[in-house]
Amino acid sequence: MSAPQQIAGDLEAAQHQKQDNFHVRTRSADSQTTDGGIAKPTAGVAKMEAMTHAWTPFSLWLAYIGIFLIAVIYSLDQNTTWNYQYYAYSSFGAHSLITTISVVGQIIAPVGKPVIAKIADVFGRPQALALSVFFYCIGYVQIAASQNVATYASSQVFYAIGSMGIMILQQIIIADTSNLLWRAFLSVLPDIPFFWSWKAGPALAQRMLGNDFLNGWRWGYGMFIILMPVVALVLLMAMFVNQHKAKKMGLVQTSGLKEKGVKRAAKDLFVELDVIGTSLLTGGLLMFLLPIVLAAGSANKWKSAKIICLIVFGVISLILFAIWEVKFAKYPIFPAYIFKNRTMLGAIGIGFFYFMAYYVHWNYLYTWLVVAHYESTDSAGTISNSFSFTSTAVALLCGLAIRYTGRYKWYGFAGVPIYILGLGLMIHFRGPHSSDALIVMTQVISGLGAGFINITAQLAVQASVTHQQVAAATAVYLTFVSIGGAIGSAIAGGIWTNMIYDRLYEHLPLPHNETEIATIVGSAYSATAYLPGSAMREGIIAAYSDIIKALAITSVCLAVPILFFYAFCLEDFDLREITRRAEETGKHANSRDADVVAH
Repeated sequence: MSAPQQIAGDLEAAQHQKQDNFHVRTRSADSQTTDGGIAKPTAGVAKMEAMTHAWTPFSLWLAYIGIFLIAVIYSLDQNTTWNYQYYAYSSFGAHSLITTISVVGQIIAPVGKPVIAKIADVFGRPQALALSVFFYCIGYVQIAASQNVATYASSQVFYAIGSMGIMILQQIIIADTSNLLWRAFLSVLPDIPFFWSWKAGPALAQRMLGNDFLNGWRWGYGMFIILMPVVALVLLMAMFVNQHKAKKMGLVQTSGLKEKGVKRAAKDLFVELDVIGTSLLTGGLLMFLLPIVLAAGSANKWKSAKIICLIVFGVISLILFAIWEVKFAKYPIFPAYIFKNRTMLGAIGIGFFYFMAYYVHWNYLYTWLVVAHYESTDSAGTISNSFSFTSTAVALLCGLAIRYTGRYKWYGFAGVPIYILGLGLMIHFRGPHSSDALIVMTQVISGLGAGFINITAQLAVQASVTHQQVAAATAVYLTFVSIGGAIGSAIAGGIWTNMIYDRLYEHLPLPHNETEIATIVGSAYSATAYLPGSAMREGIIAAYSDIIKALAITSVCLAVPILFFYAFCLEDFDLREITRRAEETGKHANSRDADVVAH
């Protein structure tokens, strides 16, 4: 029996047993706590629990087909559009800003994730998904129409919120409709399309670019403005129809916002969405992380009063955010219980350092392949994506192993040294004379370890909290993952910017042409114009290779702490026992719901 069939069967068998208990739980869906202080479902969670009881095998299959279709387009997006960045930045003469603008999106993404999760909890999962798709499309409309790097950069705000919202809601919906034994496997469902998009994406990018490298990328972005809303309709229709069905069955209790009047409803939404906390978090992250990006590459900029003030005010804002969340917020974005959860903290540390290490060595890999190894758009993208292909395949196998063993911690722990080995081999084999096979080998080995790490860390988060807390806990985890990626990109940008001029002056033939060097730094595309074997091209290759090795060394150092978090922080819950007890009590399969402790 397949996973969705198994889940559908479990839900259908348990529906009548749970219905009476569910009616009791959802009478006050707009209330956060009971008299005893135990968390009650918010309106969005209550709607999702009601939908759980209204699912039929067909509607559940339709929902998972919808998730898969979104995953197909999203993976094609991820494996296509990043190829365009090289040409988009170069068309604006701003190639060195790749990591700077990337970090802008990675700063916005952490802020957007808990907000989207909060909207999902207050209004419902399908409502939050529709909003995310809207932001996704607005972002790509701006990107496709941008005429300068400033517009291109500002569009990252909308795209980052939309794309990250789509990603996190896929995982939340999977968590809502699955038990822990199947969850590790099903959480990889959105990654399955990477099996073909890792190759199809770069080939499609090559076709979209054609011979117009400086403008063809616009159509490459524009196609997803049509594709994403179309495929999202399948999941949205399945969820809205099922939500309506649950309402007709009397399972959905309204949040009461409509009956409260505009003024009262606005006040309640202000509190439930934690606008004050969101504002403090947004301002804090922007003021703290953005100066890191702006000052990267110049020691003098760290002495600037503006940079120092931004960092100081960012720290103050984040401290105020922490105080507000703990002391005053009625519906906190990051509830205090999360930071008292050892497993949660361990998983956050794992995701944080894993993504930081990854983005340090990944950001400039494509540029190096095109310039130093004469790769085409298709082949450079394929080599880069071999990491994703391998990690997805391993994650699927790991998910199945977890399904039948009920354990997860030691799979992830075993993956860490493999991941570090792959990163370490990059130091030696990311050189100008390394063959494509050796470069791919390092990608595959690191991807092999990564497949074990990512899936087990996220599962540990969801296993360690109640169902009411799943959306918030998943958002917190993915928020810190994005922050790790943002810092990793900032580090990569700082290393590249600090080294590129010195290395070009060291390796390029004399006499040096200042204008020519500035052009090479600003547009990597211009570097490919020099003939293979020429003194200029060989000097550029040597300069790029020096930097790419420095990035690999940094990645290895950043990956080492992951071992500590697995060894000393992560609990290893027995997922089979959790699922058994949860089925007996009629609750969702989470350790805190089922009162299961780790061994």
